[in-house]
Amino acid sequence: MSLRWIAVLAVLSIVIGINSNTYAGYLAVGAGSGGEGEQENVSIETGEFGIDLGDMELLLAVGFPIIPYGDQNLPDDTVESECPNDDCVEKDSEYKGTEMGGYVKLGFRFYTDNLFLNFIGGATVVTESDIVYSDATERYYEESSDTVTNPLYGIGLGFFPEIMDWQLVFMLDYDNRRGATGLIGFYW
Repeated sequence: MSLRWIAVLAVLSIVIGINSNTYAGYLAVGAGSGGEGEQENVSIETGEFGIDLGDMELLLAVGFPIIPYGDQNLPDDTVESECPNDDCVEKDSEYKGTEMGGYVKLGFRFYTDNLFLNFIGGATVVTESDIVYSDATERYYEESSDTVTNPLYGIGLGFFPEIMDWQLVFMLDYDNRRGATGLIGFYW
C-alpha cells in the first residue's frame, strides 16, 4: 500500500467520523520494538471508534510510525563512497537513517463494549545501503544506497475504558515493521 493510499484512507476515515454522530475521537502515542527492522519505534495515532455501521461498531484510525536506525546497522568506520578497487566483496544490505510511513487501522467491536479487534495496513520508507568490504584497504564501503518502500501489516487490540472520569485508550499492536507496540492516550 503506497503512502498516497494511506492519505486517501485517512481522509475517508475523517469524513466518515464527521458524518457519524455516535463516534468518539482519540489520540494515542506509544513505543515498542522488534519487527523486521529489529529496532525501537515511536508511533502517533488518531482516529474514531464507535462508528455504527448496521449491526457493527467500527474503529477507523491513521498512524505514523517512526523507526530510527541512524548509522548503527553499518559496520564501524564505513566509508560513504564506492569501493576504490576491484577487490571488494559484497557483504550485506543494511537500513540507515529513519524509517517513516503511515498505516490505516480498521477495527471491529470484539466481545464487549469498548474493545476492538484491529487490522493494520500501510507502508514505510527507509534508506537501504549496500555494503562491501575491501581486503586491500581492510575497510567497509557504502557502495550504493536506495530508498525502499516496505509494506506494513498486522493486528491489534484497542480498549477504551473510563477510569475515574478519565477516558483512556490502551492499544497493543503487532506488525511486521514495528514488532510489538503499545499505545496509550485519551478519547473524547
